[in-house]
Amino acid sequence: MKIFNKKGMTLLEVMVVVLLIAGMASIAYPSYLSSVEKAKVSEAVKLVAHTMTSAQQYYEENDRYPNNFNDLDFQITGKDVSINGAVATTQNFNIKISPEGDADCGTNEICAFRCKNLESGNCKYKYIIKGNLSTGALSCVTGGSSNDKKICASLGKLASGASNIYAID
Repeated sequence: MKIFNKKGMTLLEVMVVVLLIAGMASIAYPSYLSSVEKAKVSEAVKLVAHTMTSAQQYYEENDRYPNNFNDLDFQITGKDVSINGAVATTQNFNIKISPEGDADCGTNEICAFRCKNLESGNCKYKYIIKGNLSTGALSCVTGGSSNDKKICASLGKLASGASNIYAID
């Protein structure tokens, strides 16, 4: 009588384990990406809020809003940060001071653009965090995609009468 001593796993058992791990990863990975994006948007909200506070102080001293980041007593610092006049570029956002307003950012607003190059359209997220210097209100404006709407909705509620603007409390 022969007795076989099984000392390993069969190919079928290995394949079942790999499939189980892949299945769990496919469920967890989108949740992980969402959490990472929420952390990035939280960073943008803080940067816009701090910049707004500094711009308000500038307004009280000079009776006008600042034209660029060099006028502020608050500086955005960190890895991969560059400031060029009214635009500060961080690793995740372009932040713009807009006293006169333009097509992307309204009058007396500070805007953080998640998509650094809106013209190219090659961005997964196209939301904008806006801070209105006149009213002190913060909002998240979506680019229309479901990803943008989820991110903005996690920050606040849909503003009345708007389809893509979320008020940040």
